[in-house]
Amino acid sequence: MNALALCLDRVGEGIAPERGVLGPLGISVAWPAQAPAAVEKQLKQADALLVNVTPVDAALLDRAPQCRVVVTYGVGYDHINLDEARRRRVVVANVPDYCIDEVADHTMALLLALARQIVTGHELVRGGGWGVHELGRVQRIRGRTLGLVGYGRTGRAVSERARSFGLRVIAYDPQVSWGGEGVTMLASLPGLLREADFVSLHAPLQKETAHLINARTLALMKPDSVLINTSRGGLVDTNALLRALDSGSLAGAGLDVFPEEPPAAALLNRPNLVLSPHSAYYSAEAVVELKQSAAQAVAVVLTGGSPTHRLA
Repeated sequence: MNALALCLDRVGEGIAPERGVLGPLGISVAWPAQAPAAVEKQLKQADALLVNVTPVDAALLDRAPQCRVVVTYGVGYDHINLDEARRRRVVVANVPDYCIDEVADHTMALLLALARQIVTGHELVRGGGWGVHELGRVQRIRGRTLGLVGYGRTGRAVSERARSFGLRVIAYDPQVSWGGEGVTMLASLPGLLREADFVSLHAPLQKETAHLINARTLALMKPDSVLINTSRGGLVDTNALLRALDSGSLAGAGLDVFPEEPPAAALLNRPNLVLSPHSAYYSAEAVVELKQSAAQAVAVVLTGGSPTHRLA
């Protein structure tokens, strides 16, 4: 086979994992050239596109007339116009089963950092202070309630970890009717928000979930509760969240993802806001697995099959 898979977004330090999967099949793998004219030539020759954040729309697909498959490096796919891909009979796939442990661990790290005032304590000691008097009220974690919005692979992994800390777990997911032993599924998002001490988001970003957490839904949460988002930045109305934090109607938030990345740092400078640079997915092992899985999806399509995690 003589084919080209073009990696439009640079994920990791190299493309050896993709080449290890695709090379033996006669499929070349490349990053975009530096010269614009050379990139256009690559796009015209590309049989597959691998993307991470690059928008895949009619304009891009016009430039890649031979493209048969688009695979996104990751779980979210809101940057891909699925209707346009279907119209052109371009297969689209994602990789929803990688970095589950990493995101679940990161979610718990943010929860614990907020619950135990780790960042505040760190800054206190670095500034020459000492003691618990400046930490504010710290409550025991065991016995409190974690509400999971979305109960897919990652939500279930977070639940497993949370229950080992003695947290009671409730969840809301319109696609899931039973959460397994030790997890109570609720029938509505408002019900979960009113009951939870910690709310963690694990839902996909779609039209119906954009700004799922907004001024109205934030008002339903307990004043001493905490919001955590390691899913998609667009799930949260950031301005409404900041107003809730400033007014004291929400105790804290832990954010790994933002509607625009990187975010405007000055706007997020608050002691009750713990931030990370969209790194919940990351470990050296997870990146290699991601790249290999994305390449395997390309290989399946270019050899006449249908990928396991097909979106279009």
